[in-house]
Amino acid sequence: MAELANCRRCGVVFAKVTVDICPRCKRIVEDEYDRCSKYLRNPQNRGCTINELSEATEVSIAQITEFIREGRLSTNRTPNLGYACESCGTMIQSGHLCEACAGKMKKELTLHEELQKRLREDQADQDQAKDFGGYYELRSRIHRDDD
Repeated sequence: MAELANCRRCGVVFAKVTVDICPRCKRIVEDEYDRCSKYLRNPQNRGCTINELSEATEVSIAQITEFIREGRLSTNRTPNLGYACESCGTMIQSGHLCEACAGKMKKELTLHEELQKRLREDQADQDQAKDFGGYYELRSRIHRDDD
């Protein structure tokens, strides 16, 4: 069943079924894709960059990036067609991060997980020490009461 939603491109309210853009914007996006695809089919244009493709087709870099990420525009035959890593700006052809930034993020995540594990272990040690401390305190009270 369709739900009402705002188009993420133009903001108009529409009955959303599967995509988050209205039918009018969907037609515009398909037209933009067709222009990019047609431009890249010409062997002379396969060496273009994303900026050159954007200028030639009048399609935004953001939209071309989305086409590449969706796999609609292949980078196999277009070696210079890429977009900026979201962290450092290096040109990439897939994903959101370049290999260096992805490796750095993975390393930071691993360190964070290790720190969390150590904190949990330290907390468990403190809890255990409290339990033993309570035991010895109770034992000493019992022995005082026996005296």
